[in-house]
Amino acid sequence: MASVWDSVVGQDHAVGLLKQLVNSPVHGYLLVGPEGCGKEEAARALAACLITGSDDSSTNEARLITTGNHVDVHEVRREGASINAEQAQDLVLLASRSPVESRMVVIILHDIHFMSEAAVVRLLKTFEEPSSQVRFILLTDAVVPLLVTVASRCVNVNFGEVAPSLIKERLLVEGVSEEIASVAAV
Repeated sequence: MASVWDSVVGQDHAVGLLKQLVNSPVHGYLLVGPEGCGKEEAARALAACLITGSDDSSTNEARLITTGNHVDVHEVRREGASINAEQAQDLVLLASRSPVESRMVVIILHDIHFMSEAAVVRLLKTFEEPSSQVRFILLTDAVVPLLVTVASRCVNVNFGEVAPSLIKERLLVEGVSEEIASVAAV
């Protein structure tokens, strides 16, 4: 059986921890690591496991989640230089909605290290006292001082850089030529 975790390369420790966490879910997950480390793929895999209760990637529901097309999984990216107070208010409203097709709503919030202070203030209560039907997966390159309080409300999962040899190996498996895989992996 293919797993939703198969798309996460070189992050065995982080994936192992996330697999354990699926068995006793919490309201907030903070995935910390450098850009390109696989935390976005891991966030979608985690969302699929939380929604479906399985890591089977062959189900229609899992495919919808991992491709960003599931009605109860919302990926939010900053609009402009930062996640501002207005965007944070939209997130508060999104977090108050009931699920449409699933037992929960999952909100994946990208680049929270670019969150403004006003946005943090506006979202903190939502992170501290979320609806029982919402799960947050927050992605950041680093826990900057402004995010310390947010980080303390979540389970933190650290991702490291992926070794170039693993990147090349994965690209070759996916049918990329040796020459292109070698250049892309550096």
